[in-house]
Amino acid sequence: MYPIVFISGPPFDAPLWADVEARLQSHGFDTESWALFRGDSGRFQDELGRLLSHLTSKTSPTVLVGHGLGNPLVAAASCSESIAGVVYTNGAFNRGGLLYRAVQALSAMPSRATMPWLRSSFGLRRLVVNPYVMDHDTTVAVCAPILKNKTRRQQMREFIRTVEWPAPNGGKNTLLCCGDGDRITDCNGLNFRDNNPENITLNPIPGGRFLHPLERPWELADRIAGWLRNEATATQMS
Repeated sequence: MYPIVFISGPPFDAPLWADVEARLQSHGFDTESWALFRGDSGRFQDELGRLLSHLTSKTSPTVLVGHGLGNPLVAAASCSESIAGVVYTNGAFNRGGLLYRAVQALSAMPSRATMPWLRSSFGLRRLVVNPYVMDHDTTVAVCAPILKNKTRRQQMREFIRTVEWPAPNGGKNTLLCCGDGDRITDCNGLNFRDNNPENITLNPIPGGRFLHPLERPWELADRIAGWLRNEATATQMS
């Protein structure tokens, strides 16, 4: 089975995927979460280069899973021969979207204000169905590695300033697994380059909101596992 690499976008760090990974590992998949802003600059092309270098070092093709502002990185990396397939969850695909503007505004907040705002009723609680999911410990786990680190906050700003918006590559086997109750992003109507409808599978999470990987991780994990086993592998992903 193909290894799976998860990529979230700022302000969320690798712990966003912890429960999704655990579920997939119980299905027998090899997974890892890719952490942003462990390099020097945080610029989009630098983060992409670091990611591609890691992927090409692997011994087998990889499936990428993106969320939030991680989706542009997945789209940019999807042309690599080291990529077997891609999964997009809720996220940004253009600079004019609400998500991009919200993260841009968050990056400009004073450091001391960001975490309290995210924990408030105006922050991340609006991005889940059950607001109690985004308790203090969860918010700290998924956001503090970036927002509480001065260097990574600066790199986040640089990433947002330089982010590029390549069209998703419809030439690769692709799963769109988005929560259809999301209020800030929309996976419907994406424009794919090298568009091949036979390669694209839609499997939404009914009622799921932007942070469904945190709130309903098993549903996402089981959809990915089912897609890889029953559809993608049957067409010999390339």
